[in-house]
Amino acid sequence: MDTTQRTRSNLTLIAIGFAAVIHCVESLSWLLRPDPYVPTKLAVAAGEAMSPDGRGIKPEALAPDAAWTLWGTSILTTVIGLLVCWMLYIVASNALSSRLLAESTVRAARHVSNLMLVWIIVDFVGVTMGNNWVLNNLGLSRDIPSYDLTRCVWGYLLWALLFIFRVALSRARAAEDELEGII
Repeated sequence: MDTTQRTRSNLTLIAIGFAAVIHCVESLSWLLRPDPYVPTKLAVAAGEAMSPDGRGIKPEALAPDAAWTLWGTSILTTVIGLLVCWMLYIVASNALSSRLLAESTVRAARHVSNLMLVWIIVDFVGVTMGNNWVLNNLGLSRDIPSYDLTRCVWGYLLWALLFIFRVALSRARAAEDELEGII
């Protein structure tokens, strides 16, 4: 591998690392504050219970089950997102070092698509349950949507792309194994 190609591959891997750090800081920004809040999109309708920056609700305004459900969902989706970034790092590093069809690359691609599906389910169920509890605790109208479906749709589209990539890698790996003795 020449110097230019090595530099490009290192920059790609560094970019994936920065994406993981940005994802973690953005997802858990509510934890970094001296007065943590409950992250929810319903904060704008919460009135006085809204956090000062408008990104969440003060935990004392909610029942513990609603707060812990939304906190737990945020932490779980962040951890799953970091695992997805780690698996993408493995896929990218193997691909950049000419080992695209290696067993570890195929396995990492399989884990990435599975983790994305888990992320979609955890995010949808956790946020919907937590926001429904928030609506009940604050006495807000049920006309307010408790989940932003565009987030789920984008997650699903990303999962579909990763699944197609996984299937393509698996089939290419099987074809390579099958043709190994012939060529």
